[in-house]
Amino acid sequence: MEYQSKTEQYKKFLESSKTQKGNNFKDKTIKDQIKFLSEDIPKKLNSFYNIDTYQNLFLEKNLLVIKNLKSLFSKKEGMDELYKWDQEDLGKGGASSSLFQYMKFLEDIETKKNIYKESEKMNIKNIILYGAPGVGKTHNYKKLISLIEQGQSQKDIFDSIKKNELFSNENETFKQVEEEKRVEFITFHQSFGYEDFIEGFRPQKNGNIEIEDGIFKNIAYKASSKIILKDNILINRVISTDRTTYTISEISNEMIYIKKENDTRIVPIPKKLIIELLENIKNQSISVDDIKNRNLGNLSLSFDKYMYGYNSILYNICKSIIDEIQYIEQKNFYLVIDEINRGNISKIFGELITLIEESKRDDYEVTLPYSKQKFSVPSNLYIIGTMNTTDKSIALIDVALRRRFTFIKMQPNSNLVLPSFKTTFEKLNKKIKNDLGEEYQIGHSYFMNIDASELEFVLEYKIKPLLEEYYYGDEELIEALKIINLES
Repeated sequence: MEYQSKTEQYKKFLESSKTQKGNNFKDKTIKDQIKFLSEDIPKKLNSFYNIDTYQNLFLEKNLLVIKNLKSLFSKKEGMDELYKWDQEDLGKGGASSSLFQYMKFLEDIETKKNIYKESEKMNIKNIILYGAPGVGKTHNYKKLISLIEQGQSQKDIFDSIKKNELFSNENETFKQVEEEKRVEFITFHQSFGYEDFIEGFRPQKNGNIEIEDGIFKNIAYKASSKIILKDNILINRVISTDRTTYTISEISNEMIYIKKENDTRIVPIPKKLIIELLENIKNQSISVDDIKNRNLGNLSLSFDKYMYGYNSILYNICKSIIDEIQYIEQKNFYLVIDEINRGNISKIFGELITLIEESKRDDYEVTLPYSKQKFSVPSNLYIIGTMNTTDKSIALIDVALRRRFTFIKMQPNSNLVLPSFKTTFEKLNKKIKNDLGEEYQIGHSYFMNIDASELEFVLEYKIKPLLEEYYYGDEELIEALKIINLES
């Protein structure tokens, strides 16, 4: 029974604990406390209230309930009859002492649970799903994100992904992450560089060449931000300064555009600057008046030109919206990099390759070469890569990448293909594995969600060209095609 297990745990807890005077608990004291909690206290409470609700207290897991019961036996807050019974009939405050120790016992259980949960959390932040084309890497990155969002343990997440099974619950969870704009998707290629990924110079609407943030810097910034600045708070807002009036006429993902009254010129101001100012106001690093007076201490150097040119505008923007912004609890963000092995990793990540390591998140920072901003990678940003093993062997990928990522191998799952084709599918992949290696096996996704009438089309126009590529100039091609009855 549950209470028997709990009493054994409680007994061991007392044996390893000390009394309030620092002594070990005697065997008789331990037996008495177990009896008080399981029999005497419930019996007295039922008698006092003329009910039969109270049972063995070892069945009670709620710490607050036990705290409330203990207060009933106290001199100041409790009932006189219960206090007197505890001190005289039961003797020497046995009920209060037992309830106090049981509270400590429940607190100890809760602490251990929290420590266990913390150790089970998904602490790996950089993951690559790799395998042959069609093994479900795209499906599984969505599944991976969903499982992380649902708070699954690290072991359960990796075991589930490795099984490569259909996952019916990912749609709603992943959809919510998408709707909240907490996931970004990019594809690496040979011409993709640091300027695309981190930051670089880009032409602006006004004709100027200015520093523009890349996708990684943007999502890292969003992940670390504690503020939601909704467009509807800003758009068409009138900003009045001592000299003139401005209107926020347009908003993009990164900039807000301000138009001066009776003037065609448009002034771009980074959203990040507004958010950074508001966050500093919230944590009381600066006041709203400090913006007007340009007394901003260590605010990002790259914003200096805005602070000295538009400080009055920024002051009035922040002052007018400070009560309308939303402060949020930080959530996880995800950057999905398709074909991660096709990019030049050193060229793309640059000096930030070190910062993505789990042990260096949040605490370590670098100064970016263009903007001179301090930059760190937040711990709530997951980087998920996908990689086709037919493009490049895992052994040949960039050493810096391999050191900093955890790899999950995705295998074809014959249980997911059209049932009538399962045996042929397994036979074909066995031949490919023996001839070319397992990284060239055919993925199951080619044969999912199709019926028998569509199978011939898939074999002729998807699988046959793939086999011709794999077996180019090899006489074994004919044998492979024979397996799917398409010999030529």
